[in-house]
Amino acid sequence: MLNHPHSLAQALQSGMIFHQLTGDHEALDQLGQRALELADKYNFPQHCAHALVLSGWARAVGQDSEAGLELIEAEFPRAYAISTYFRYYATLLAEARAKFGKVSDALTVLRSALDTVIEPGVGVFVPELYRLQGLCLLQLDSHSKEEAMSSLQMAVDIAKQQKASLFQLKAAINLAEAAGEMGQPERGLQPLRDLCANLPEGFDAPELAEAKQLLST
Repeated sequence: MLNHPHSLAQALQSGMIFHQLTGDHEALDQLGQRALELADKYNFPQHCAHALVLSGWARAVGQDSEAGLELIEAEFPRAYAISTYFRYYATLLAEARAKFGKVSDALTVLRSALDTVIEPGVGVFVPELYRLQGLCLLQLDSHSKEEAMSSLQMAVDIAKQQKASLFQLKAAINLAEAAGEMGQPERGLQPLRDLCANLPEGFDAPELAEAKQLLST
């Protein structure tokens, strides 16, 4: 029942992930404050760490706040150590680091998290690790473009395997954009075209409009 503190904390934790995935930075930050108050009141360290990391991401990525990045950096080691969401937190820290030009540092945390994947394609948020690794490689070194494309394709393939449509769509969009910049548009557009033709009924995400825009050009 949601009137039980732990059940409410779990609901807030899930709600924060939802708002992060949909890019609603303001709602995420507000929910994070509620989650922090509850975690502090009942001494829920895992939920406290979760709220701090996601609140930091909302501020760093959503508000261009270096204080948000500092918040994630400070809380990440504890969150990574005590939570089953450790790979998820690695994606958030990496995205925030890349936002402020710390691309090499972003790659470091992504590769460290990928080293924990024992069986290929198995693990929550693994597609996002590969997607962000691909984006970082594209930013970091012009000689890493093929490695970057392979990482983006891996993100698409694993998300498809996991039936994670949102992660597959995000990776396919990035793959299409990267392929276009390399002068190989069909290399990226065909996977995106196939995905959009086979999305689950009722699927809706902000990224869908971006995908349609890419396919219409």
